[in-house]
Amino acid sequence: PRSALFPYTTLFRSRSIAALASAKTTAEQTVLTETKTALNDDITDAEAYYNSIKDDHADAAATLLDAINAAKTVKDNADATQEQVDAAIAALASAKTTAEQTVLTETKNELNDDITEAEAYYNSIKDSNPAAAATLLDAINAAKTVKDNGDATQEQVEAAIAALTGAKTTAEQTVLTETKDELNDDITEAE
Repeated sequence: PRSALFPYTTLFRSRSIAALASAKTTAEQTVLTETKTALNDDITDAEAYYNSIKDDHADAAATLLDAINAAKTVKDNADATQEQVDAAIAALASAKTTAEQTVLTETKNELNDDITEAEAYYNSIKDSNPAAAATLLDAINAAKTVKDNGDATQEQVEAAIAALTGAKTTAEQTVLTETKDELNDDITEAE
């Protein structure tokens, strides 16, 4: 009796194995599709960041663009394996992080240059216009705090640059206005 069931048992096992293999292939294909969708989202995000930095940070942007193009090649490859897609996601994330760190470093260097320039201007006006100089000094000190903060974000550094630039412009306008007023007074006296 057992030998009579053997062909059916073997057939059942063969069908079960085939069904499991098919289910596994379908599951793997679903995961691959979802991972490619995630890769596409990462590419879109990286492209947006690339577009925001390409004009002011060309080297960081070029390196990121290379990673974007490599990721697109994998995304567009119908025969790409799960491992290739995973590697493309990791490489793109690494390239974006590196670009962000490079941009932050470059922006902090720009802030440092702006601080040096503002300090020179402060020193040139502190005796002749102490009120404008004091306001500028406050902005310089705030900018230095951001520059020295190892955890400062890109947004914080950019805000510090904007605030320092605004304070310096205001100081320059104040000094210019006062200089014009003094010149007008001198002209009036001379007439």
